[in-house]
Amino acid sequence: MKRVIRLLPLLLLFLMGAGQQPDREVYLQDVHDNLIRFGEVYRNLAFRYVDQINPEAAMNAAIRGLLDELDPYSDYFIEEAAQELDDMSRGQYGGIGMEVGLRGSEKRITVISPFEGSPSWKAGLKPGDEITRVDSVEVTGKPLSDVVRLIKGAPGSPVTMGIRRSGSREIKDYTLVRELINIQDVKLAELVDPATDTGYVRLVRFSGLAGENLSTAIEELKAKGLKRLVLDLRGNPGGLLREAAAVSELFLPKGTPIVVTRGRNNELIKEIRAEREPVFAGDLVVLVDGGSASASEIVAGCLQDNDRALIMGQQSFGKGLVQSVLDLDEEAKMKLTTARYFLPSGRLIQRIDYFEKNEVLDHVTDSTLADTLFHTEQGRPVISGRGITPDVEVKPERQSWLAVELWRANQFADFVDDRSAAGTLSADASGTSLLADFRAYLNEKAFKYQPRGSMQLDELKKVLEEERVGPEGEKALEAMRAALGDNLPQQFKVHEDELVQLLELELIDHRAGQAARSREALKQDKVFQQALQLLSGKGEYRRALGLQGK
Repeated sequence: MKRVIRLLPLLLLFLMGAGQQPDREVYLQDVHDNLIRFGEVYRNLAFRYVDQINPEAAMNAAIRGLLDELDPYSDYFIEEAAQELDDMSRGQYGGIGMEVGLRGSEKRITVISPFEGSPSWKAGLKPGDEITRVDSVEVTGKPLSDVVRLIKGAPGSPVTMGIRRSGSREIKDYTLVRELINIQDVKLAELVDPATDTGYVRLVRFSGLAGENLSTAIEELKAKGLKRLVLDLRGNPGGLLREAAAVSELFLPKGTPIVVTRGRNNELIKEIRAEREPVFAGDLVVLVDGGSASASEIVAGCLQDNDRALIMGQQSFGKGLVQSVLDLDEEAKMKLTTARYFLPSGRLIQRIDYFEKNEVLDHVTDSTLADTLFHTEQGRPVISGRGITPDVEVKPERQSWLAVELWRANQFADFVDDRSAAGTLSADASGTSLLADFRAYLNEKAFKYQPRGSMQLDELKKVLEEERVGPEGEKALEAMRAALGDNLPQQFKVHEDELVQLLELELIDHRAGQAARSREALKQDKVFQQALQLLSGKGEYRRALGLQGK
């Protein structure tokens, strides 16, 4: 209840300090009157509702309900969630340094990858190790987020985990001392083509140390002769605005514009420019896709607007809204959309119209600028309100529905774990023999394949039965099932090459870890291979960037 008492005056002060409105006195009176009304609703709920309420839970629901009406990104965090937000901002946390995830059909809490040099790495934990206990708490079957919170803690404090190694029934205790762990923003940094001095870096988020981590990775590649670089931002959902600027300025001359933020009534809040000389000045290709959002789009967009990089891949997500984290009290934080960002050309990235039919938003600044034409520094056309449109659009190979269903059911990982534990997976297993063993494993486990659209056909079957359509309807339905590909052996034959590739990647992951898997996956990555080809071709990069002869 104390949090509620503190929150209401803070909310009033925040609203009273908001930007100018056409009828400010009327607006402030409306805010005041509605706060009183809200207090009356809450008071009656607390003291007159038929059952006694949980005051804190009720207020949390009310706050989240209000924020849900604004936009998809404003949010409310309490206790552990607020702490995780702090960790993201700092780029550091107290822990043992490893990525964990759910593996197998039993959803085992599993070590995915220990970070090199971390307590988990020094203790000898390996990918595939199952975590059964954290201190005195049995974690089997618990939500992954709860287990992660148990493992994290103050640097210098001990944590004991029960570990079951793949292929063994024995559970062994490991006691580790937590350290300050840097969040792993850079997942892979390699000189992938020494013949052309081309490097590859995959950046997966923008936490508090993203710029520093990427700078270190680039400097290490430069020591190996780096001249050309592929920066992979695919699937990167973004993070901190300041780190988007820190990453961007690694590639831009000092003083180059990066991004402008504007708040209520289109008021200028901040104009960000590169504050130092670039770390890397060579040819640069940036990969984006529909999962690249927010900070990723600032980086890709400002590099595109300044004609500094070639953007390749698919259309990005389109999130041009800036959130600020506000401390409400010692336990609660609010992430609130407080501005929009604009790229150097003047365009806005935001393409999701959250204003439409939104009765909560009364006074909306017309700054979406959808489908408005702008131009880069060298005059290339770019369009506002669509996310980032690649200079070179490359569609990845579409994964088959069979592969998707097998992955969702964790069958690839389960197969490798099962055969490895049984000692029947030979060191040179590959190709058709590996696929044949996988099929045998699926038969053992009675895997049932559900073709795409099969659920809809099941519903249609019920309709046909209720309407007594008869044999002709049943015959047509079975023909549709056959067309969708419910014959598993036939589907295996059609998608043989794809399934073999996925199985071999899983084997590499199991034996050598995620980094080795990522290196191998790049060889099969159509978008990356085209970027590599473009960078290695004489003059191709400059022609694609529109700089030939300039």
